[in-house]
Amino acid sequence: MNIGINQRVLNFFERCKAKLDGQIPAQAKLLAEMKGNFPALYQAAQEAEFYPCPICEVPISRVLAEGCSLTKNKIPDLAKCKRRLEKNRSEVADFEDQHQAALTEQRDLEHQIQRAKKERDAKQKSLENLEDRRREWDATKLHLHRLESDIQRLADLLDEQAAYEADTEDHKRSEKQLQRHIDKAIHAQEKVLAALNEKFDPIIRYLIGQDATAEARLTPNELALKVRMGGNRSTAAIDFLKVVAFDLAALCLSVEGLVKLPAFLIHDSPREADLGLPLYHQIFHLLREMEQSGDTPPFQYIITTTTRPPEEFRVKPWLRHQLQGSPAAERLLKVDL
Repeated sequence: MNIGINQRVLNFFERCKAKLDGQIPAQAKLLAEMKGNFPALYQAAQEAEFYPCPICEVPISRVLAEGCSLTKNKIPDLAKCKRRLEKNRSEVADFEDQHQAALTEQRDLEHQIQRAKKERDAKQKSLENLEDRRREWDATKLHLHRLESDIQRLADLLDEQAAYEADTEDHKRSEKQLQRHIDKAIHAQEKVLAALNEKFDPIIRYLIGQDATAEARLTPNELALKVRMGGNRSTAAIDFLKVVAFDLAALCLSVEGLVKLPAFLIHDSPREADLGLPLYHQIFHLLREMEQSGDTPPFQYIITTTTRPPEEFRVKPWLRHQLQGSPAAERLLKVDL
């Protein structure tokens, strides 16, 4: 749809009409002037034909018929007047035809201009409709593009969700498997802890009295050792004794093969002041009873001390070696640590 061509045709018609609009009034004015000259020319021709003699006032027709020597060179030239009149008539007729043709062309141009305007307006309206449809299509394309982006984003999110769900399932399976391991470890730990308490409680009762009870509890933060004897006891001596008794209970478990620890224990100089001498001596008696439970001692226990042990343990085979602070050769491993 080329509206520019219609506009150029319309412009051409309007230029032609504008030219005619300028010419037609001038033609009308000139035609009126030419028609205005006709009466005078007609009158001149009539006067020339019936012209009276200006001297004798005898009609020219008589003068022409009879002759007059007085007015021979003074009467109007009738033939010339008639020629001017005919020329005027012919020019008026020709110019009137031209004027009518111009008016007709003006009307035709007016019709063509109106038709061209209608065609232009119709094409302009059609173009506006097409522009509206194009804008609607552009908006639709933009909306479709956004929908496509949203769909792609949704597909990506669905893929991410599927991957997340797969990871979640893997984590759940791993969590279940880990929980089974934890439950298994807790069960094994409970067995070990129960076995430990079976040793820990008798050792405490042996050391401080049969009315005492002891328990080892595993909390999320620590291994809690509790001793009760008329209520919870938490003195410096009891706290130290709980640690010693726990070590001896763990030694018993290693002897029985319930824990993966060597049946070997070293107590580095537990002091009499921490326990009191009777409790300190009870440790030696307890270890001797454990040692005599079989033909071959099932464990090795070393206690280094600066406090004298009971009298019966100051001889071999229990007393293995005496160390001195000086000289260096009398020290442990014979070096200055």
